[in-house]
Amino acid sequence: SDPWTTMWYSDADGVASVSFTLDDFSLGGDYPVAGRAVVVHDDDGTRVACGLLQSTSGEVVTLSEYPSYAGDYSTSGTLLVEALDSSITITGTLGGLETSTSGGIHIHSGYTIDDADGVGGHYYEGMASDPWTTMYYSDKDGYAAVSIGISDFSLVSSYPVANRALVVHLSSGTRAGAGLISASSAYTTLPTSLPSLQPTAIPTVLSTSVRTSSTAAISTLSAYPSYTGSLSVLGTVTVEDTTSGISVGGTVVGLTASTSGGIHIHSGVSCDSADDVGGHYYDDMTSDPWTTMWYSDADGAASISFT
Repeated sequence: SDPWTTMWYSDADGVASVSFTLDDFSLGGDYPVAGRAVVVHDDDGTRVACGLLQSTSGEVVTLSEYPSYAGDYSTSGTLLVEALDSSITITGTLGGLETSTSGGIHIHSGYTIDDADGVGGHYYEGMASDPWTTMYYSDKDGYAAVSIGISDFSLVSSYPVANRALVVHLSSGTRAGAGLISASSAYTTLPTSLPSLQPTAIPTVLSTSVRTSSTAAISTLSAYPSYTGSLSVLGTVTVEDTTSGISVGGTVVGLTASTSGGIHIHSGVSCDSADDVGGHYYDDMTSDPWTTMWYSDADGAASISFT
């Protein structure tokens, strides 16, 4: 039978944070999901968004409220930080922002988001000037699709950003959201010598590794093919291997507010048409595992995490 009963749960803003795990599936081994379609269903079952799972060598950042922030906005999001030859890119989805404005999105020097002092200031030690003028632009619902690039930084070599804090600012400059660029288990230890630009006192778990394999895939969601309804659903969904299956997480915005709906992996490897997307992916399994759900907030956004 079909395992895909996985769901989302939206808040009053229509934002859903999704988190769940599923046994037996994998990225590239048994029951492989890499390259397949992730589909988001509205609370009535309508397919409203689709995106393909693409392998990534980047690091996922899950954003939550900034420490000590006491304002009116509930910033959340899922971002991917990837390294290119001499730069990094930051892509993903934010929800719970001010509407129709812009704000800063920057990497800070700190290695924790437990308190404001630990987050520190903009990370650019040794550079001639502060490069962190990077911005997001929110829509009328307080959502933002992020896609920025910045030169000279890397994940784990020159000016490494792995394990540092990523901060989202409101238009006033107030720090409203934060998350760590956590290095994954697909890294191995580097030699003990570190770049001279590093602070002198660094916990042993920090900036001491390089990626040896890709253990994650990411899906950027957009409108489902042929969908003509009123929702404009966007999102970023990640899938990682676990010891017994897969872990699914991410943020979906533009959902019906304060409700729930399905989020499933389908058999298709294209979102070009409904026929290409196919049905729930569970070939030869005894039952359909896709009961996974999203839960949206009052603004129609959902953060995703499940195994």
